[in-house]
Amino acid sequence: MIPATPNVFSLTHRFPYSLYRWATPVFCTEKQTAVHQLKVAGIKVSDIQYVILSHFHADQIGGVCDFPQASFVYMQEAYDNVKQRSGLSAIRAGFLPDLLPRDFERRSLPVDEKQLIGVDVPGHAAGQMGVLFVTEDQPYFLCADAVWSSRAYREALPPHWLTGLILDSRHEYKDSFQRIHQFHREHPGLETVSFDR
Repeated sequence: MIPATPNVFSLTHRFPYSLYRWATPVFCTEKQTAVHQLKVAGIKVSDIQYVILSHFHADQIGGVCDFPQASFVYMQEAYDNVKQRSGLSAIRAGFLPDLLPRDFERRSLPVDEKQLIGVDVPGHAAGQMGVLFVTEDQPYFLCADAVWSSRAYREALPPHWLTGLILDSRHEYKDSFQRIHQFHREHPGLETVSFDR
């Protein structure tokens, strides 16, 4: 997940994209950007070869332009759902087209559900994927916005009913949410990383 950057704020000052900022308040300081966090960790932006996009909501893709050498990995369905959208149609999908670099498609490495790079967790956004990965310390499951908080998936607490206004599919969201809760119960040693962590 690439956190929002000042790009999101500059793109949402004028109508219709100001509606996105009103409906989805995004807060991000310079210190919270991926670029800053990488710098603190001693990693150069130019060292990043791949950026995995769980989905195309503006608060998730706000910093992709900060990685000019990276290739982008995502579920094809997720991009297909937004690539032709603009104006109010884009806002309805939580998408700000100008956040993507002009050469986005040239640098894309889309995958589908048959490949084992991601886990299909639709509902919040069409084609959203989670990612399983292992570090030297432990395995992780990055579920992004498939659940709204770590407490939610641990305790099976559904989000506020108003969130249904922005869900791509309430039915698929409920199914993904229940699967993540069950997965967490069955694999307590695997760290699940959600939106709030």
